[in-house]
Amino acid sequence: MHFKKRFIHTLNTDFPAIYPSKTILLAVSGGVDSMVLLHLFQSLPQFSIAVAHCNYKLRAESDTDATFIKSHCQKKEIPYFEKVFETIEESNKAKTGIQETARKLRYSFFNEVCATNQFCYIATAHHQNDSAETILFNLTRGSGSKGIQGIPPITNNILRPLINFSKTDIQSYAQLNKIDFREDSSNRKNDYSRNKIRNMVIPILNEINPQVLNHITQLGKQISLMDKYINDQLSKSNVEVIQSFESHREINLSSHKASEFLSLYINHFIGHHDLSFSQIQNLIEAYRCGKSGVRFLGKQNIYIVSRDVIIIQQTLDPIDNINIQIEELLNQIIQTQVGTIHISTSKEIPPTFEEGKLYFDTSKIKLPITIRRWKSGDTFSPLGLNGNKTVSDFLTNKKINSFQKSSTLIIEDCTGILIGLVGFQVHNNYKVDTNSSSVTCLSLN
Repeated sequence: MHFKKRFIHTLNTDFPAIYPSKTILLAVSGGVDSMVLLHLFQSLPQFSIAVAHCNYKLRAESDTDATFIKSHCQKKEIPYFEKVFETIEESNKAKTGIQETARKLRYSFFNEVCATNQFCYIATAHHQNDSAETILFNLTRGSGSKGIQGIPPITNNILRPLINFSKTDIQSYAQLNKIDFREDSSNRKNDYSRNKIRNMVIPILNEINPQVLNHITQLGKQISLMDKYINDQLSKSNVEVIQSFESHREINLSSHKASEFLSLYINHFIGHHDLSFSQIQNLIEAYRCGKSGVRFLGKQNIYIVSRDVIIIQQTLDPIDNINIQIEELLNQIIQTQVGTIHISTSKEIPPTFEEGKLYFDTSKIKLPITIRRWKSGDTFSPLGLNGNKTVSDFLTNKKINSFQKSSTLIIEDCTGILIGLVGFQVHNNYKVDTNSSSVTCLSLN
């Protein structure tokens, strides 16, 4: 089938949502792929298009590329949007690689343009070679099934209409239609792993089998379908497996620990977007062996193995910086990252003591008091027990899971004595008795 007819057929079958007459922002770098994409959409008057270009200031010809695209759009009366980025500076600031930084910058810019100008979709010129390169690249990094599915045709509002077209087909179309484009000199350098795959690995695989790109991308599509089916089946058990709390989530797969499919379950409920493949494998092993307390740091969350559950909490520990000084024991409410602290003082001893609330003899408290996170070495004498115990041992004996344990707050007076463990117990020497004339109650909700 003729290239343009194939393209229109692809739009009709794979991207029906863009009809009728949707507005589309085209991401154009000036290279052959994006200029072919622009040429194709220019020939389809039913679409309202605009062009967005990112100048990353990474190459000597960056400004010339931008001028080339801007000039083309002015001649064709196509709305043009451009943004210049100090990519290296942004990369150093974010402590991320150049390629990852550039990707985040461009999609932030594209979405900003769409929001401001009411464009429905962003179209990029990713093609079949890009998808195959992605699969091979992720294989070399030890990716799981998610990473070897290739580049999808649609991700949210991002369309990739050329994803089933090879680079050779695109170049042939450009030559036949005399389409001007810019050459990116960096693509010929093998400084990046992707370029090595593109320039060295794929040509060798093509020599072995000229259909290798088709085979690689078709395999990616099959894996995507299988992964979707498995996830659909596993999703039915979400309610039973996942419990959500105010500050964290818990996954309980204790009945599947001996199952050969445990890795499938954990991959489904956690995925590779946050943990690497090797981290997932180590997490599975730790959970199967019951290594309670083992932690895995992801990009967004911390995963803690705790007996029969895997606890998921945000990477940014919300209580590290809690250090609340209280000068007077007035009735007050204090908002913190982990909940609301309620403090009240009364001259009457309550008839019953509610579980989870701490009751102190007010006269015994030496002000000011401090509320902070417990740390290794903290000790106190819990009410009802003889002698001192470390906070760690006290919580362990209570069978408190790793997340709750790490999130526990303590109260200490001005002399440094730990007078209570928030939510659990007061110090023996600060308890309320028949001689108490005033009672201070502290709770965390």
